[in-house]
Amino acid sequence: MNITGLTRLLTRTPVGRSVRVGGDKYVVKRFNATQKDRKPLCMSCVFRDGNGARKCPYARACMAHLRPDREPVYFEEVKRNT
Repeated sequence: MNITGLTRLLTRTPVGRSVRVGGDKYVVKRFNATQKDRKPLCMSCVFRDGNGARKCPYARACMAHLRPDREPVYFEEVKRNT
């Protein structure tokens, strides 16, 4: 799956649901910023690359103003039990 297709899929996946891409499974989690926890949204995301949201190809999938549900989210990989 290309980046555009994956971004579209992640954008449309509701909070709390998971999506399987190839052999990997990702869960969409709501980002709740609190006064004590001011870490950037990207720090928790499985797709982070250290360059921030401006350079992330998946940024359209996590930013609230770009998602249909208007929720800020991040993506977490579901680890397989081996």
